[in-house]
Amino acid sequence: MVEESGGEEDRQEANKILDHLDRPNYNDAQKRLDEPEMTAAKQRNYLEKVVKDAERRRQVIAMKSAVTKTFNKGKISAAERERIHGNSDKFRGELDDYNNLYTFKSK
Repeated sequence: MVEESGGEEDRQEANKILDHLDRPNYNDAQKRLDEPEMTAAKQRNYLEKVVKDAERRRQVIAMKSAVTKTFNKGKISAAERERIHGNSDKFRGELDDYNNLYTFKSK
């Protein structure tokens, strides 16, 4: 998870991952929460929607399975498979952190 005290590079990397996964990144979500028309109820509903939409963990796991199948068919190298698996793990970790943060904020 991107901590407030964390570096700007960490936040940028997290935002890139979330953008890649078609999720509102941390900056976009905060900007939306700070809008004047966002009442407490609207904020809670928005955060619940963000969390629900972010539960794409299965898709990241499916990505790893697809890469393994492609590797087993001989279509990609072991290095490429490891690179994609590493990215998938990063994506899954970021989604987990994202879900945890916004689940906590919604309560």
